[in-house]
Amino acid sequence: MTNNIKYANYKWWNYDIYGILEPLQILCYEASHNQENIQDHYSKHIDNQEFYSNRKISFSVQLSQAQDYEGSELKLYGDREAEKLPKDRGTMILFPSFILHEVTPITQGKRWALVGWVSGPQFR
Repeated sequence: MTNNIKYANYKWWNYDIYGILEPLQILCYEASHNQENIQDHYSKHIDNQEFYSNRKISFSVQLSQAQDYEGSELKLYGDREAEKLPKDRGTMILFPSFILHEVTPITQGKRWALVGWVSGPQFR
């Protein structure tokens, strides 16, 4: 993971970074089976607001097979409409922490992901 992060930062952003300072999170999105049909998701947000203002690069690693679930799409909102991102197991998606993003509701199955953030001095 560290090599991927260093390479992506060098190739696309060249941010001044310290590294991964916060604990990594393993997230499980699971389709609900209750009467209200509540589904796991993350609403649109950015990762470097206020308390987390030192976050520079966010990443998500796909731990589940794409055929194990439906929905639960990671969507990034930059200058254009959100792109469809790869869902292959082992795929690592990296993006600047100030990019608006969401994870859409899961509709079937279970999805596991590893997420983390690379920190550095505050942007100027």
